[in-house]
Amino acid sequence: MTTDLIDRFGRLALAAMFINAVPGKLTDFGGTVSRIAAKGIPAPVAGALLAAAIVLLILGSFFLGLGRTPVSVPHFC
Repeated sequence: MTTDLIDRFGRLALAAMFINAVPGKLTDFGGTVSRIAAKGIPAPVAGALLAAAIVLLILGSFFLGLGRTPVSVPHFC
């Protein structure tokens, strides 16, 4: 029970950190696209990538917060 509570708290804290990044990207969308485009990516592509990143941040945080205990993965070493 305690491990589940700690796991839940950790997942919610991590999700909150990712969600915290979304408002800045939404309020200054054009500025963020300009900064991405300054790295050499065409502006339309930068806008599409930023929109995809925002959607993934929101959905990923939502699913991370809903997550259960991790599934054990077999070790092959």
